[in-house]
Amino acid sequence: MRSGAQRDVAAHPRAARGALTPSDAAEDLGLAALTLADGVVAERADAAALGLRAVIRIALARRPARVVHGVAVPFDEIDPARVDRRLLADGIADATAARCADPTSPAAIEAAIAVLYATAPDPARPDWTAIRTAHRALRRLDPSPARDLAATIADALAGDVDAIARLGRFATGEPAYVRRDAALALADLAWRAGDRDAAAARYRALVDTADADGWDPAIRALLSSRGTLRKARVHPGRTSDRRAPRR
Repeated sequence: MRSGAQRDVAAHPRAARGALTPSDAAEDLGLAALTLADGVVAERADAAALGLRAVIRIALARRPARVVHGVAVPFDEIDPARVDRRLLADGIADATAARCADPTSPAAIEAAIAVLYATAPDPARPDWTAIRTAHRALRRLDPSPARDLAATIADALAGDVDAIARLGRFATGEPAYVRRDAALALADLAWRAGDRDAAAARYRALVDTADADGWDPAIRALLSSRGTLRKARVHPGRTSDRRAPRR
C-alpha cells in the first residue's frame, strides 16, 4: 500500500466519513492520503488524480479485510464480507472515470489493477490474464525496477515458473526495496505452494528487515507468525500428525 494525494474539505466534510475513524497509524496515513487526493481531484479531475484517489479508496475499503487483529492478511485469504462496500464503490467509480479520461495513464492502469483484485469473486483467483496485461502495460509506459518487479510477481502468481526464477534474481539485486519485495514475494509463493518449511525460513529472514526498515506492524506480525510455523511431524507412538494452523 504506497502513494499520496487528497481532498477538498468543503466537498467532503469529515463528518461524512465517521465510519473511517482510523484504527491504527497506517490507516491514519491512508486517510491523510485520501484527504490530499480529494484536494487534487477538486483542483483537476484528470486521469492521474482520479486514478490515484481510486487506488487509495480501494486500499482503505479493503483494509478491514487486509488487517485482522493486528495481523496482515494476504490478498488471497481475505474475507470479502469485511470490505467497506460503500468506499469500494467510490473507488471503482474513480477508476472508471480515470479510464474514461485517459486509458493509457499509468494511474488509470494502477486503479484498474486494484479493481481487478478487489472485485474478484474468489480473492485467490482474480483475473490473472487481465492483471498480467495491465502490469506489462505499466512496465512499458513507465519503466522502473518497481514496475518490472510488479509485472514479474504477477506472472509468478499466475503460475509462470520462469517468473519465479526471475524473482530469485531480483531478490539478490538492487535497489534494496526491490530485493526486499522480491524476497517477500518468494516467501508468499512458497506458502501458497504448500512448502511451509521453505516459506517459514523466508519469512523469518525477513523479520529483521521489517524491524530495520520500519515496516507496517501488521506485515511484521504476519512475517513473525508464519516464520514460527513448522511442518507437523509424526512422533513415535502417535498415529497421526496435526497440520500447522494457517494462522
